[in-house]
Amino acid sequence: MAFTKLPLFLFFIVLHGILFLSHPMHCNDEEDKLLQDINGYRHSLKLPNFTENGKAACLADKIADDLKDKPCDKKAHGYSSFAGSEPKFANFEKQLDKCDINFNTTEDGAILVACGPKIDSPEVLHNYTKTEYAKYINDSNYTGAGVGSKHGWVVVILSTDTSDGTFSGAVSLVPNIISMANFMVALLFGVLLLSVS
Repeated sequence: MAFTKLPLFLFFIVLHGILFLSHPMHCNDEEDKLLQDINGYRHSLKLPNFTENGKAACLADKIADDLKDKPCDKKAHGYSSFAGSEPKFANFEKQLDKCDINFNTTEDGAILVACGPKIDSPEVLHNYTKTEYAKYINDSNYTGAGVGSKHGWVVVILSTDTSDGTFSGAVSLVPNIISMANFMVALLFGVLLLSVS
């Protein structure tokens, strides 16, 4: 009887490990296409491609989500922030926490906000390559990018290789401890279920 429960027990452990320790992947074809188009533009200027920055993409999604109910008009540029300026979002610190980004790693970055009928429209790419944003897209100090969009709002966040612009996570053991605690609770629950059956 004990040997028949062993495969089920191992399956349960692996399943919970995957569920509690994995992180969701960012996947949006239109956002990926915009990043490819921006990289194509940079390539035409003989600049290296932006690498995708997952944490910056997470933050871009959160910012776009906060803007989704605001009217999409020419004031979109007013939400942008650049190295040395304060971000103009009421929930910015909460958004950083949700994406596990240390505030000090955002200071050299650029948050470029645009609005258009659709993310893959020529107007959106034009906003990033033919307006005042072009000086940031053309700047070789920016090496990474994250793209987020919601209801016509498009946010491109540019990151650097410097410690003040990587949009990297806070060094903390708390999330790892919480994940391990969740895993242990699930494991104990699984053992209890197996012992009852």
